[in-house]
Amino acid sequence: MRRKNVVGMLTKTLDRDNIDLLILVLTFLKKLAIFRENVDDMANLNVVEKLPRVLMMNHPDLIHITLKLLLNLSFDTLLRERMVRVGFLPKLVSLLSDQRHEAIVLRILYHMSMDDRCKSMFTYTECVPMAMSMLLDSSEEEANLELIALCINLAINKRNAQMMVENNRLQSLMTRAFRNQDSLLMKMLRNIAQHDSTKQSFVEFVGDIAKAIGDCENEDFVVECVGVLGNMTLPDLDFSQLMQRFNLIPWIFNVLVPSRRDDDLVLEVVVFLGTAAADEGCATLLCKADVLLSLIELLKGKKSRPLCEVASTIPSRPSVPCTVSAKQEDDEMVLQIIYVFFVVSRHVATREYLIRETEAPAYLIDLMHDKNTHIRKVCNMCLDIIVDWDKDWAERIKLEKFRWHNSQWLEMVENSALDSTGFDKASTLDNDLPAYLEDDIMQHTLLFPSGSHLALNEPDDMMLGNDFDSNKDVGNRPKSRYSLDLDSDLGDTNPLFNKSCMSTSNSSEDIVRNGLSHLMLGPLLPADDSQLDAPQYVMI
Repeated sequence: MRRKNVVGMLTKTLDRDNIDLLILVLTFLKKLAIFRENVDDMANLNVVEKLPRVLMMNHPDLIHITLKLLLNLSFDTLLRERMVRVGFLPKLVSLLSDQRHEAIVLRILYHMSMDDRCKSMFTYTECVPMAMSMLLDSSEEEANLELIALCINLAINKRNAQMMVENNRLQSLMTRAFRNQDSLLMKMLRNIAQHDSTKQSFVEFVGDIAKAIGDCENEDFVVECVGVLGNMTLPDLDFSQLMQRFNLIPWIFNVLVPSRRDDDLVLEVVVFLGTAAADEGCATLLCKADVLLSLIELLKGKKSRPLCEVASTIPSRPSVPCTVSAKQEDDEMVLQIIYVFFVVSRHVATREYLIRETEAPAYLIDLMHDKNTHIRKVCNMCLDIIVDWDKDWAERIKLEKFRWHNSQWLEMVENSALDSTGFDKASTLDNDLPAYLEDDIMQHTLLFPSGSHLALNEPDDMMLGNDFDSNKDVGNRPKSRYSLDLDSDLGDTNPLFNKSCMSTSNSSEDIVRNGLSHLMLGPLLPADDSQLDAPQYVMI
């Protein structure tokens, strides 16, 4: 049918005014819209732009089949944007009060609410008040999943969340959620609680939520309750009293045991600890209970591998624990754990414990070069606090940063050092010197006595001879200054020289020793002016 351009011919028919023909055509298009290729053809033929005229006919059957076609098309993101641009949103909200179209309209609105740019547009309609009324009036035994899913998405928007808690609706929603332990309804409340303008409304329910954490057996409901407490970033809220009153510390220890509880619950507990640690009294309580040690164990996991592979061959690298594990593959988990470290480090009362009693600084050093930008940012902020507080860790952190930024250069220096000490033994047997001078050679200095007539700016051939050795066996390698041929000046029979002075030794140290033992300075001024023409040499 696609080869025959059936979609194109049906789309042209949408311009007709015959109701029965339009119902037939829209039913056909609805069934074709199940397949991706046909949806693409409808998008190219601007089917969505032709449907508002059909809805304006106000025929119930025609509207119903049109909504079904829109539902099939709403699975495509670009087509959803077109629906909003054309102006379908107000029309769909007006059809929400019709019992016949309610289910289909809710599904279409839910798809539209998935787009962040579209969430704010619901504010300018009556969708939020209507949805809340439908939610509170519905039966508690049979929850409308499409309705609650729509409300969960809409609650992410700040203005929508404010409209949801108006007219004392929050009290009714909390009562309904606790009575039925409804995790979906609590998820919506959790989204509402994340906004600064609505957090204060949840203060009176904090005690009930904390009590439900320890008493409720529905883990999905507990996850959402912990999420609500994690959103309570209020400076006046006493988390220390909350922890002690409802005995949450043992429960937290139980949750943080690796591989014991679901990861979603563990993540929400870590987020909650980051929020609670902002209270200095609660942070002190967590340190005394060694909760941070449980977080470090959670970070380690069972299977760890080295995190910092860059510059791993550099010698004298500081001993930093390996930290990447199965948990660290989840960047969100790692981010929230190190955020707890950061919040604890901000308090003077708990900063010393974090630095001295835990391994948190060492793990932060490893993670400060993580590929995740947010993890690196939190690590650097925490390490800056540690640098200002502890001098020992400050030196270690500076060294680690130096090694990281100069890892390639340090690796090159190390390889060069290995090459200079591991030169070929065959070349040594041929009296060749190594490619690089050793350190002991570089530290030797040739000193001339103050009475010498040799000027320091004289060339080397005036001090030690005029000609270089012409020995061809050595090749092009530069000769040592102590193996120069002085026979042209002194003669072969001079008793002050031996053959060891004329050739290179088997080691650099022997070369220097032999050269210094036969070093000659001259000519020197004789005591008698009559002997000026006779050159004199002095051997050291």
